[in-house]
Amino acid sequence: MNNAKTAEIIKTYCKSKSISVAALLADCHIRKGLIYDMEKRDMTPSAEILEQIANYLDCSIDYLLGRTEIPEINTLDNMVRIYTAARSRNGDTYGEAEMQTVRQSLIDRLRAAPDASDDL
Repeated sequence: MNNAKTAEIIKTYCKSKSISVAALLADCHIRKGLIYDMEKRDMTPSAEILEQIANYLDCSIDYLLGRTEIPEINTLDNMVRIYTAARSRNGDTYGEAEMQTVRQSLIDRLRAAPDASDDL
């Protein structure tokens, strides 16, 4: 993992969303020196910290790590939100239990899908 690159992605994405890095860190209860330490000391943040930042910025951890250029890619919760929002327009309503059912159904379908890399 390139910590300096991840720090730069976090700063750039914050700016694109008009969020200050200081606000991000404060709201997530992450110490102020995190970004500096990532850039200058090659400090690797924990998975929990990356998850907090991704959740706050509403993007995937893969985006923060520079594995994709699309912030929303591979975020299952975004897929669930899109699906349930589309269904809600038809009058369907979803509570927490129904959301979990949709989420599990998407997981099952993704696991059962053929491996796209076989076609490459």
